[in-house]
Amino acid sequence: LKIITGLMEPVDGDVTWNATSIFKHRQTYLESLHYIGHLPGLNGTLSIKENLEWLCQQALSDKALASCLSQIELTGYENTPVKQLSAGQTKRVALARLFLQNKPLWILDEPFNALDKEGQAWFSASLLEHSQSGGLVVLTSHQIPAELMGFREYKL
Repeated sequence: LKIITGLMEPVDGDVTWNATSIFKHRQTYLESLHYIGHLPGLNGTLSIKENLEWLCQQALSDKALASCLSQIELTGYENTPVKQLSAGQTKRVALARLFLQNKPLWILDEPFNALDKEGQAWFSASLLEHSQSGGLVVLTSHQIPAELMGFREYKL
């Protein structure tokens, strides 16, 4: 993951995105991807809204925030500090940035951790929708929900 996110260069070979080395055109590549690591990357003292605005580096309209909170099933929690959320709710907030910015490549480390069965089904549907609309998902996981079993799509 460190190599395909551009955090580490390979000893040999190259990683390309749109037929261009990610190391030669780093900024263009980074603008195309969302990387969400194993840790949520959230500030517990900030509200959900404040965290999402910080992660997206922009103020969110009421409509965009409401739509996102509805999608992650946390409507009405926008002003709740993240430290007051359950582990599953915190994971949903961490994943929410995927839906606020339209980026084609999602690189995810253990995205199903802390999600209950309903959360796993919700996020599996989100992954399939992103993939079916032309996006690419690369993920690591120790648990693959039933909705994704057998789903593999390779585009060359």
